[in-house]
Amino acid sequence: MPNTNQRRNPFSQQGSVEPIDLIPIAKKTVRRRDWSRNHPTYVYLIPFTLLEVAQTIKTEIKSASQYDQNGHPRLDGTTVSDMATIFIDYALTMSKRENITFSPTPKGKMTLGWEEAEAGWEPAKLPPPKPNKSKREKKHHLAYRWTAEHHAAIQLLAGDTAPSSNSRSPHRYTVPIGEVVVRLLQRALRDYKAQTMRPTFRPEMVRKEPTGWAKK
Repeated sequence: MPNTNQRRNPFSQQGSVEPIDLIPIAKKTVRRRDWSRNHPTYVYLIPFTLLEVAQTIKTEIKSASQYDQNGHPRLDGTTVSDMATIFIDYALTMSKRENITFSPTPKGKMTLGWEEAEAGWEPAKLPPPKPNKSKREKKHHLAYRWTAEHHAAIQLLAGDTAPSSNSRSPHRYTVPIGEVVVRLLQRALRDYKAQTMRPTFRPEMVRKEPTGWAKK
């Protein structure tokens, strides 16, 4: 008689799936309309002289959302706006801590200084991001879903001359707001690539939720 106490291995039969195949992989979260209304996209017009820099920033943020600082693919559903929010939060914190101000020069350009990133860390690997086939990117704008508080802090740094106005005109600022966004993200990416700043996450079900950043 067959031994009925012997357990059968469900993975021993030919053609069966492997145990690893049963582990779910995180997928991008499908956003509903009410979520989009509560989390608007902030769009910033980029000055012509910074278009190339802005395009590089856009590419690097997209890469950081797809790959970690060691060049390994992220499988946690991190979005471009998740990473952009971490970067802008870090840059705004640093600008406040270091008392960085934005002001136009006599030539109409702005100056921004920051200290060199801490030396000694191996630079982060940023592979080319996967191409976006669904929509055409706007080269004259940077657009991300971060918080209203972040947007207000950016406006304050740009010198908002009409804070109570609903106008999106870039001329209401002492310094072009798109230029401030570029410089802030440029600063954050500089430290990210030097690995003196790293994003922090908390696990939530299969998808990891970004919680902020930490100095390394």
